[in-house]
Amino acid sequence: MILKLSKGYSIINTWLSFKGYKAFAFQEETWQHIINNKSGLVNAPTGTGKTFSVFLGALIQFINAHPSKRITINLGPSPGKRRL
Repeated sequence: MILKLSKGYSIINTWLSFKGYKAFAFQEETWQHIINNKSGLVNAPTGTGKTFSVFLGALIQFINAHPSKRITINLGPSPGKRRL
């Protein structure tokens, strides 16, 4: 599966954009490996986004595995929740 064409990536990327963030290349590379069911080790300095590289990758994989589920995310201090 191509990461950037997946529903999970679209949802997570929208959330990151709303928060004013952009994924680092190593995070997207990690996400691609996760959705391809690969295992590995993320080695990066403290504070560079290792947790997001693995946790958000797992969320992307979950969303992709359950495409018919309605996903609701809280985009932050907006007046309510937005469904994507």
